[in-house]
Amino acid sequence: MRFIVQFKNFSLACIVTMLLCNSSHVFAQNIENASRYEQNSELIVSIRLSKYKLGDAIALYRDNQLYFDLEELTSILEFPINREGNQLKGWFASEDNIFELTLPGTDDGARLSLKDSLEKQFSSKDIFVDNGIYYVSIQFLNESFQLNPEVDLENLNVSLKPGITLPIQQRLARRSNTGFFRKSSSDVIYPELRSGYRILSPQSLDIVLDANFSENDNSQRYSILGGRDVGLTNMRFFLSGFNDDLLVNSRVSFSRESLKADLLGPLRASQIVVGDVTPTRIPGQRTANQGRGIYISNKRLGRNNDFDVTTLAGEIQADWDVELYRNGILIDRQVNVQSGRYEFNDIPLVTGDNSLELRFFGPQGQRYSEVVEKVVDRALLNQKRLGYEFSISQIGTSLLGQETGNSDESDGGISINGKYGYGLSDSLRLSLGHTSILNTDNNINLLSAGVDTKFSDALLGSLETAVGDNGAVFVNSSLRSRLFGQNLRLSYNYRKDSEDASAINLFRFINDGKLGENGRINYLNEIEYQKQDEDTFARISNQIGTRIGGARLNHSIGFNQRETATESSQFIDGNIGLDFSVGPAFFRLASNYSDIDGFGIDSVLAEADWRINENYSSNFRYTKTLDSDRDRYQFGVEYKHDYLYLGLNSFYDESANWNVGLTARMSLGYEDGDDLVYASNRSMVTRGVIFVRAFEDVNANFEYDEGEPLLENIKFVANQGGSRGETNGIGVAMLQGLADQVQTDITFDSRSIGDPFIQPWLQGISITPRYGLSQTIDFPFVQVTEVDGFARAVKEDGSTIDLKGASVKLENIQSGNVYTALSSFDGFFYFEGVLPGRYKMSFSDSTNRRYKLKPLEPVEINIKVGEEYLADQILLAQQMSEYNGYFVSHGAFPRKALAMLFAKSIKQKNPSLNLHIVDDLTENQYSVVSGYFTVANNAEQWCENIALDLECLVLTKSFLQ
Repeated sequence: MRFIVQFKNFSLACIVTMLLCNSSHVFAQNIENASRYEQNSELIVSIRLSKYKLGDAIALYRDNQLYFDLEELTSILEFPINREGNQLKGWFASEDNIFELTLPGTDDGARLSLKDSLEKQFSSKDIFVDNGIYYVSIQFLNESFQLNPEVDLENLNVSLKPGITLPIQQRLARRSNTGFFRKSSSDVIYPELRSGYRILSPQSLDIVLDANFSENDNSQRYSILGGRDVGLTNMRFFLSGFNDDLLVNSRVSFSRESLKADLLGPLRASQIVVGDVTPTRIPGQRTANQGRGIYISNKRLGRNNDFDVTTLAGEIQADWDVELYRNGILIDRQVNVQSGRYEFNDIPLVTGDNSLELRFFGPQGQRYSEVVEKVVDRALLNQKRLGYEFSISQIGTSLLGQETGNSDESDGGISINGKYGYGLSDSLRLSLGHTSILNTDNNINLLSAGVDTKFSDALLGSLETAVGDNGAVFVNSSLRSRLFGQNLRLSYNYRKDSEDASAINLFRFINDGKLGENGRINYLNEIEYQKQDEDTFARISNQIGTRIGGARLNHSIGFNQRETATESSQFIDGNIGLDFSVGPAFFRLASNYSDIDGFGIDSVLAEADWRINENYSSNFRYTKTLDSDRDRYQFGVEYKHDYLYLGLNSFYDESANWNVGLTARMSLGYEDGDDLVYASNRSMVTRGVIFVRAFEDVNANFEYDEGEPLLENIKFVANQGGSRGETNGIGVAMLQGLADQVQTDITFDSRSIGDPFIQPWLQGISITPRYGLSQTIDFPFVQVTEVDGFARAVKEDGSTIDLKGASVKLENIQSGNVYTALSSFDGFFYFEGVLPGRYKMSFSDSTNRRYKLKPLEPVEINIKVGEEYLADQILLAQQMSEYNGYFVSHGAFPRKALAMLFAKSIKQKNPSLNLHIVDDLTENQYSVVSGYFTVANNAEQWCENIALDLECLVLTKSFLQ
């Protein structure tokens, strides 16, 4: 007898490695107590995964080892594998792992495919049939599913140490959120709680107050970042003042976004911003500074829309530094930001993955980072819809009247910008644009056009051009490819600002990638050549970065040559940076060098931050500028409480002598569920904040009602947001630092629930945070119930028997959730942790087959809220009766094709004889039969009456009804 099990899209290497490495012990079973069990006895064995008990399974003890009911075990493991005729089909762990088990009697051959599928052959030592149940060995389970089971016969336990992540492991990780087999994935799995825009939402504020004292002067400064919903829009603002000038910088905007792109009716906009906006960048132009106006777009939110260049911008408090890394290489930085906003405009993109990391450094040693992924491929071209961006803004002026950016002759003018694109195919996208600068002494109108294309799977290209009525001409072009894992980018830019202006030609080649084992070393090579009239500038540079343990090292060097009509110069410049942690201390070292006036160091930075304890830390910073021979020292002590940050900093340099500064920083948010103001030392404006209220839902209406118990010390986590919180005395947990418009699951740590009879209605829920918005969600818990009873069957003679090892299902009629239990020797079964609701109780299909039960009409039960125990439920099924049938056979063959050929030869001689092919009358045989009878004598008489020179044999087969 042979069985064939087929795996598709499954790694042969995994099985080979497992066999070589584990054959000495994986299949070993504890046989010291083997003699205590009788041969062919049924045992109830606990299936365990780490410290978790997954369930009980029936095992057959034979030849000093255990054999498991395959269908029952796959049900416990939550593998969707079901019987289809004489096969078991489905998948396990992942839909890529297709499972097909061919049962006896259909095929006696086997095929082996190493590319798309893998077939294995098992003997009767590993799988056999008993009373319609398919029993499999430990070795079968290991080779089929990589379960690596370890058997303890003495305690009747089987511990799984799987080589793949099982569905049960994924569920446990979601429930506990402790990192146990936790997936690092952005996939949201729970239903979404939609949170729309509000007329007036709670206010969030980040407040920084600075006071500085020196020998010659004293100064005070403040800055405020704020966010909330106002009038069904999201309002964000930044205000700052210095000494007597109460408003030095300001920025205010009101925005509305929709992932469905259903704003403004037929315009199907996805984003509307009014106030201080960034003008639309048109093909051939650079991104301009912000100004007051309006911006409208239908670009896809939460996805990359950029093909050639991109812009990263966001809110930040004053005096922070921001560094931009692409694929591990430092490519730009902004130091001592004062405007409340950082902007990195027109960042060149390469083919494939662009991992852009923003690293933020606060003036008192604060630091954090965030990563933005931009994937550039031909899929961006295939958008067969009209995409647009449109803006109208006043140049250089904020909504509240402050100047923005650098002043120029167009300040105060009106800029009208538009960009429109359409994907003709997956290889070609066209775009058009226009800019009009009005209300200035030199009004300008520009028209632009662009094309993005795929020449081949390995070569992408872009061309943008713009012409103006003042003689201005702009051309941007690029070719990008990826060869042998390395990115290549070649670009040409031509710029002529007016008819009388000099033309600038810029050629640039960029090559970046990874080197070393596991790609630990990132590099970027760049060649640049610029020409304007007779002046030229050429630069060849290399940047390299790597991580070694917890340390990050970056180095860059450039070789430069400048030629003008009057002089020629060559020089080298570069910088090196290292940051690392040692225990509670963080160190940052950097240096710039050049050979402009002889090779030497231009500047040095040394910074150290030491976390003394949970609340106190200190920092030291030293900078030296060698051309001015200026040394600057900074020492600070910080106090960080859950609600407040205080910093005391002292400065000293040779020109300004000494300076002492005091900084206070805090963030305020409002939780409207309990009408409370929350304070934090982390920003509640530049990230989303979610308040989770845990309560016992006494009346089971899924809503919090006054007086219902609030639950303390329940730990919640935002899976994709990476934030954790624990409920306080009024049952509220605060989850901070959540990215804007990035949906995240909110789940809980089941171990933090003190009462075992309290469980949540839902295992999790998802929500989409927004910057500056404090959102409150209710997480209801409810008392659960215990259910027990007896599994029994009525025999043909009317007597009743207890069913040992029966699998009982309890299925919620509304939700479809299923609880399972296995009955003990006297038929007793027990369910724990059952949520209130209407259920139907029945036997599993494997139990029906094992005990030859007629399908039972499910028993309905109603579990009410607060019902602690539901006892003595009776599940009673009728056993099927057995009878014999008699087939008249004229021959049996190992293959169906041979049986059909034989039947055809008989029909040629006896056309009136009706013949049928029946399998399983004899083991692994196909029989050619001419009749079926319920009485043996009638079958024998039929054999005698057929006038054929053929073998005629009456075969008996048992049936159930």
